[in-house]
Amino acid sequence: MKRRKIERSVLVELRRIYPRASRSWLKRSLKRASSVVRKSENLWIVHGMKSMGDYYDVYYVRRKGKKYVCSCQEPPRKFHNVRSRGYCTHIGAVLAFQLVEKLSAARKKRG
Repeated sequence: MKRRKIERSVLVELRRIYPRASRSWLKRSLKRASSVVRKSENLWIVHGMKSMGDYYDVYYVRRKGKKYVCSCQEPPRKFHNVRSRGYCTHIGAVLAFQLVEKLSAARKKRG
């Protein structure tokens, strides 16, 4: 599956899962997905992007049950009170990363 087709599939799936997400959130999340590194089953590192307004070099996204939490939402971080109200694009990037993994695995399975 070509990269553009995978990106389109990921955008469609993210939109299905989060129908109220803005187009900007979807695009920014997908752009960040290339900087995600899986550290464990419930922990990912998202490298900060100065071009997208990130203040820190690294953000940690953890899954706690069915909920995702990002280090940008923690009190010592700038603007944490605004970000803690919903999913930031660091979390969106992890979700997009997982969808890319899922699509790639399905593609390999088909041969």
